[in-house]
Amino acid sequence: MTVNFYEWNDHIDRNDLGFDLKVRAGRTRLNNRLKKLLSKNPAPRVLPMPLNLISYVDLYAEQVAADPVADMRKIFLRLSARGMTIGGLPTGFPPLAVVASDLRPNNTAISTIGEGLVGWYLQQRGLVALARPIGDGPDFIFVRSSVTGIDTILVEVKSTQQSGVKSQMSDAAIPRLQYTLNCATGGSYFSCCVIGVIIRNTDDFDVLNLEIELA
Repeated sequence: MTVNFYEWNDHIDRNDLGFDLKVRAGRTRLNNRLKKLLSKNPAPRVLPMPLNLISYVDLYAEQVAADPVADMRKIFLRLSARGMTIGGLPTGFPPLAVVASDLRPNNTAISTIGEGLVGWYLQQRGLVALARPIGDGPDFIFVRSSVTGIDTILVEVKSTQQSGVKSQMSDAAIPRLQYTLNCATGGSYFSCCVIGVIIRNTDDFDVLNLEIELA
């Protein structure tokens, strides 16, 4: 059971960021900059998945889930049986023009696994969790010590089974950067992290971290 970590870093001057966020052309330029950065393919860092993932889900997830990994395992086991429920009932009915559809995964399981993995990943990087806002952004607030003092990292998580999470990340980065800029007053040091999690299987995960520091 492994996790592949991909990391991108950028630094943006606060004044330049404030200018870009005020006008549509600037926001488009900023979005293109992030997409270009994400188009690069760094070599992954591979680590074994934590054996106690559920404890991280309990610590970091917004929603309560008893065993999201078991829920995802169940859907992956049934992927080969298209158009059937877990119990074997057809999901379509041709006489009434009801087309067979594939089962839908548990969205709560997807989001809670992603949030648990991201919380664990940030801890592995030496960051300290301060809070997990519920029903309000950002998803997480972490801090770390640096040569300039204490950095505050505002984190947004996007979890999916699909491979196209990078577009979700670049789109989510713009409002998150606006929020981060609003918080970064005086001489404080802030970073914005938008982290995508791809659940390829219950023993195969990708974690993509886009971190932008406000200079």
